[in-house]
Amino acid sequence: MKINESIYYVCFIFLFILSGCAGTHSIPNRVLAGETVQIGAGYKHDFRRDNVTVRFIPEVGPDIVYNPGDPAIRSILNLYPDPLSSIVISQQTGSDIASGSRTYGDMINNIYTEKDNDWWQSTVFMDVPASLPIGITTVEIINPAGDIATSQIEIIGNGGVPDDYKADFGIVLNRTYFSTLERVDHFIVTINSATVPSAIELELAATDFVGYVIQGRGEAVSLNWSETGGLYKVIMTPTVNASVSKVQDFKFYMAITSGLAATADLSIISAVKAFDENGDSISGVTASIQLERGVAGLIDL
Repeated sequence: MKINESIYYVCFIFLFILSGCAGTHSIPNRVLAGETVQIGAGYKHDFRRDNVTVRFIPEVGPDIVYNPGDPAIRSILNLYPDPLSSIVISQQTGSDIASGSRTYGDMINNIYTEKDNDWWQSTVFMDVPASLPIGITTVEIINPAGDIATSQIEIIGNGGVPDDYKADFGIVLNRTYFSTLERVDHFIVTINSATVPSAIELELAATDFVGYVIQGRGEAVSLNWSETGGLYKVIMTPTVNASVSKVQDFKFYMAITSGLAATADLSIISAVKAFDENGDSISGVTASIQLERGVAGLIDL
């Protein structure tokens, strides 16, 4: 399968699964033993090639297991929708630009993401074991937290070879290239409030690491940040009108560019400042911080 065909199929997986029309699905789903597949795993957090276990369960014969970090697990990438796609624009504007797009967007928010607009589709690229027998094989992918994706593939013969993903200029998309598309270590900062603020300001302190602030989807909130001596100031305001509709829209990330694995920490210096559309202060607003590892782990200096 050529790389341009692979990208097409993976993009298809995103819309097909997150639209709520089906469970996880392999592309292709009929392969020779030893070939490469892409499996859409859904909206998964902390799904990495160094922490998932893959179990192949054939109709006949023993199971085959890939342990975390197995080279046959080529990559796990999070794929995002086009910000100009109808499903994204319709979700933000409340109108169906293309038939059903708002309905599908509501399904994603209400069923899969708990109203978080930061949608993605975790997609697993991996080589099928060459020793799988002909017939239907169930594939289970699970991380230490118990999050699982299950799919089925049909083995139609033997003698398959892994896809080398040849790109332009003779480049082969090996693990090094794939790893540049995988997530780095990062902190997730979420805002907690019974009342949805219109603007938020908070200050954070980074211990033993250097960070870079990243916004998720930015249609509803504009984010500005600065850093001085390991202290970070983040200000978030609406991009349009006078208010934000969901508190989840204030979520952001701080990527770790370098640091010490044992002691890296992010903390809030003082109380979160929140304001309503009239500029009046809102009390009781807090922030939660969670460390999530990337595939490479933290960089020890």
